[in-house]
Amino acid sequence: MLNQKTIFHSPDAVHLWHQGDDIAILSFESKANCASPAVLEGIHQTIAEVEKNYQALVIWQPNDKFFCVGADLAAVSQWVKDTNITAISQYLTKFQQTSLLLRYCKIPVIAAVKGYALGGGCELIMHCDQVIVSQTSRIGLVEAAIGLVPSGSGTKEMIVRACKDSNHAVTLLQHFLQISQGLISKDAEQAKSFHYLRHSDLIIAEGVDILAQAKLLAKKLSTNYCPPQKLTIPKMEMTQKEIFIKAYQQKNPQASEYDNFICEQILTIFFPSTKDNKAFFSEEELLTYELNAFMNLVTTPKTIERIQYTLNTGKHLHN
Repeated sequence: MLNQKTIFHSPDAVHLWHQGDDIAILSFESKANCASPAVLEGIHQTIAEVEKNYQALVIWQPNDKFFCVGADLAAVSQWVKDTNITAISQYLTKFQQTSLLLRYCKIPVIAAVKGYALGGGCELIMHCDQVIVSQTSRIGLVEAAIGLVPSGSGTKEMIVRACKDSNHAVTLLQHFLQISQGLISKDAEQAKSFHYLRHSDLIIAEGVDILAQAKLLAKKLSTNYCPPQKLTIPKMEMTQKEIFIKAYQQKNPQASEYDNFICEQILTIFFPSTKDNKAFFSEEELLTYELNAFMNLVTTPKTIERIQYTLNTGKHLHN
């Protein structure tokens, strides 16, 4: 690429570079740009570097087909086979920390998205200050289809976005149903209606130089930039939980017993069970519920079957 100057390069993980200016560009080099352990570590190294020496960060992939397909399922599958539960928990915790690192970075972070941003890829872009996205990009939290829940801060973030809506309860139900069905948008416009993208995120036509546009946006946002404030998230009334369950059953009349079990795990994040009467949660508290739900699923035989089927075929198994 013209005028490409490397800042640091970790083969099969990340490449951090610039074009002779103060905007750093991060690209992944993993298979299908998945968020492997090495990629997550590379993002942490990137943030430490760019906060000191650059005005903004753009995450951009030279691969037009995949922005990021999400978590490293091959690694997760191997840890399950090895009964290395600690490694799985550490990986998910690192993923959650990475999302928050992007959210609260001292400089603006822009995701320039072309192609698929699925699962963890969707989670990462949702924690950037701004997303600029090609109109044909497909985005979604697909984890339920492979027997898991979005646990890299994605479920938490969909709850946060619902809480910012004037019709909080209705939007929260919409987000719950999307997550429980593992919905992928058909294009960027639909990703906005699903709230994987915000109204402020920018959709551009095919053929437009998305990196150049992202850099212009990064430059603009870097002027007098202030990171967002820490969030508190209101607790949903437990009386609403039954409404969510009935809505799921109506939407998914062909749901299997295991689909219903996955749904129950998602509900533990939307309706956390606490011993006190607290009215608000921190992001970190909700992330604990995300992690617990993921760990309750990842070693079950049916989730293992779903993950292996997806790795072998690229498709989803309904069991």
